[in-house]
Amino acid sequence: MTGVRITGQNYDEHTFTITPSSGTVSHTTTLSFNNQMAHLIIEPTSSTTSYKFNITQEDGTKIYDKTMAQTGRLGVLGIGLPLVGKLTFQITNASVDEEFKIKVKCK
Repeated sequence: MTGVRITGQNYDEHTFTITPSSGTVSHTTTLSFNNQMAHLIIEPTSSTTSYKFNITQEDGTKIYDKTMAQTGRLGVLGIGLPLVGKLTFQITNASVDEEFKIKVKCK
């Protein structure tokens, strides 16, 4: 699991790489957030991989929940969700155990 921070265009972009085992992975960031999410991208290695995805804040509040199965890349623009504290990204029901890149762009 890695996290890379890229700053540009008045946004901070944070990229996390995680890999499920038996279709599931949960990753809590070491970074504490205190801003708003402007853009979210979840990208499995293969465009045919299906999965479910959610984000939970440090206080236990689930701030994003993709309960219907997604296949391939998921991109969400203009979210505007307030982010506070560390985030936990969870992928479940992944059809393949492969690398996923999660990009969170904040303002």
